[in-house]
Amino acid sequence: MTAAHRAPLAGALALAALAALAVWGAWSIPEGPDFSTVGPSAFPRVLSGTLALLAIAAVIQALGGKIPDEAHSTEEPLLPGANARVGWVLAGMVFSPLGLYLFGFLVGAMIGFGTVARAFGAKNGWAIIGWSAASTLVVWLIFDKVLTLKLGNQLIMLPF
Repeated sequence: MTAAHRAPLAGALALAALAALAVWGAWSIPEGPDFSTVGPSAFPRVLSGTLALLAIAAVIQALGGKIPDEAHSTEEPLLPGANARVGWVLAGMVFSPLGLYLFGFLVGAMIGFGTVARAFGAKNGWAIIGWSAASTLVVWLIFDKVLTLKLGNQLIMLPF
């Protein structure tokens, strides 16, 4: 096995180890009440099972040599400017919780949405603000009105 094939296999095996840990964690969550058909362990079990299937597929593809090692690729990446894109995502990871803490769910979610959209190449700032506000309000209303769950203290908090 060449060095170009070892890296994808190592990544696939790491994904398989993560999947095994997720499956173990999901199955260690206690079942819900007997009258409930879907308890607190249902969604983690579905997610961990899906991750396990994807890990198995990745291992099979890596063993077959079908996963190219991008580190040794001579082609230009599909999205140039990788460092700036990672910077935008990291900025969202830092400033989104800060916005959530200081100004409420709407501002925090809009910061996260906007920085990720910018990382993937969105140029129109007003469109990002509009889409992020609309999608955040939809999520807020679903949780608040339909599921009756609270996402933080309030939708918008003013620091004064």
